Amino acid sequence: MIVIVGLRKLNPREIQVSVARPQHRPRSSQNFSSQQARRVLRHLGLGPDAADYYLVKLLPHLSENQQLQFPPIDISERRLVLLGFTIGETVVPLG
Repeated sequence: MIVIVGLRKLNPREIQVSVARPQHRPRSSQNFSSQQARRVLRHLGLGPDAADYYLVKLLPHLSENQQLQFPPIDISERRLVLLGFTIGETVVPLG
């Protein structure tokens, strides 16, 4: 499944990670610490250098209303569900 991943800084200690299918309004979002967000990004297929670049270099420069969006990523719906994201009707909590 092709999804677009977005990052938003909620406050200095909390990052929102969201996923959505292209051309669809509903998003599935979860809030994480920066370490948890790094792990989630790695599980979504970003390499460690890319995850660090987005979280350490780019995200701190955004205001609270801005969101970083990644290019579309192909990831299985099963993996999204295992990470706790809802795409459709199934919900599996992270943890």
